[in-house]
Amino acid sequence: MTLTIESLHKILKEETRQKIVVLLHSKGGLTYSDLLQALKGIERGRLNYHLKLLAPIVTKNDQQYVLNKQGILAWKRLQELSYADKLRLANYVKYSRAGVLSGLVIIFFLSYNQYVNCLWLLAYVTAFSISIIAAVVMIKLQSNKLLSCHSMDCIDTSLHQTLSDATRRKIVRLLREKGNLSYSELMKETKIDSSGKMNYHLKVLDDLLSTNGDGQYALTEKGEFAYTSLNTFQNKRSLPKLNTPWRQWIGPTFLSTLYLIGIFFLYSRGVLDLEIALLNLTSVLVISSALFYFSKVNDNLKLDNVKNMIT
Repeated sequence: MTLTIESLHKILKEETRQKIVVLLHSKGGLTYSDLLQALKGIERGRLNYHLKLLAPIVTKNDQQYVLNKQGILAWKRLQELSYADKLRLANYVKYSRAGVLSGLVIIFFLSYNQYVNCLWLLAYVTAFSISIIAAVVMIKLQSNKLLSCHSMDCIDTSLHQTLSDATRRKIVRLLREKGNLSYSELMKETKIDSSGKMNYHLKVLDDLLSTNGDGQYALTEKGEFAYTSLNTFQNKRSLPKLNTPWRQWIGPTFLSTLYLIGIFFLYSRGVLDLEIALLNLTSVLVISSALFYFSKVNDNLKLDNVKNMIT
């Protein structure tokens, strides 16, 4: 059975099934009795019902239930749609990258300022390096939280519940592909003849939608993220990476190489003293390492899906 985005959202919209997926991923496999114990008092009939619905992503091997390939995909999808944490991390990466590049520009100009001696430049480079390390540590802690999530406490499942319905998925796609639409236009496009049904779906879509002064509906940032998620799923089955390796590394590599060539050229022409050149060399090595790490985090956690909506 092919796992579609529609069937995946239907499977994962219910909290008990979400817990089973997370449990099976963290434990590697559990017996029926282990699942009963881990789910704390769930009735056998209820568990049987959930396991039946989980059949496309869960396989029984040697009395143990384990996630199959599509089950691993489902677990990754739970991680991918942790919108709140990913938005926060995408912002950390965005502003840390901007701060790092701004600091490099400042170091470049300070190096040629006749009123700034080597000690002052050393103090600035030291303080700047410490701030970069602090940013890297903060981003590492946040990314580790997302990568090592083994409980429902660190997973935002609201999008699975919202997008499990075909009408709501259609509304998201309509607003993204046709632009802002009024209430009556949405009813016409979705072919809903009951205002009660439309009001219900709009209420469920609450934080994915906004209204302008003319009363037209539009997607919020989270709505844009939901649309991106719907459209990337079918062609991104493996899901672990978004960027190709060359795209991941070419930016920091090009910047570092260009800067190092510039330092060597200016030092060879006597424009830079040896101490100033070494401080610049140290700075660009620290900065390029940070940029490489930011790219790696961005790649592993698919932050582009969120970052593209906030830049």
